[in-house]
Amino acid sequence: MRRVLCLFCTVFAAGPAFSSPVAEAAEASFEQGVVMRINQARKARGLRALRPVRPLRLAAVRHARFLARHGVLQHASADGSSFDRRIRRHLTALAVGETVARGPSPRWVVRAWLGSAHHRALLLEPSFRIVGVGVRAGGFGPARTMYVTADFARP
Repeated sequence: MRRVLCLFCTVFAAGPAFSSPVAEAAEASFEQGVVMRINQARKARGLRALRPVRPLRLAAVRHARFLARHGVLQHASADGSSFDRRIRRHLTALAVGETVARGPSPRWVVRAWLGSAHHRALLLEPSFRIVGVGVRAGGFGPARTMYVTADFARP
């Protein structure tokens, strides 16, 4: 049985502009913060923590880069393919899900997701076991913000 869940969250907030070396460190820290906060929310509800895996992170980073470059929030990939096809190019999974957002901090983004019934259901889906988070700084109007993609899977 193949299950696909997709959601997005638009978060309007300005973040700092980063130079390239600083951006990489800030983005990596942001990614770790998102995973940590998702797992805190899961633990608080008696759910297993998601394990970050490289293939999902790679899928998420590539998509976050696309979102930031174009200043959009969408699940369609740069080549027009669906998010589940993009994720499944990186690993085999029985079920996949994705949520995207833009926002100033991991706390802010995860709180926004948890504040939405659809996003909360995705983050707290008991069958998901692994996660990959990608973050890229990008413009949003005249401001800078972080574009976030979180990809989930049940291998």
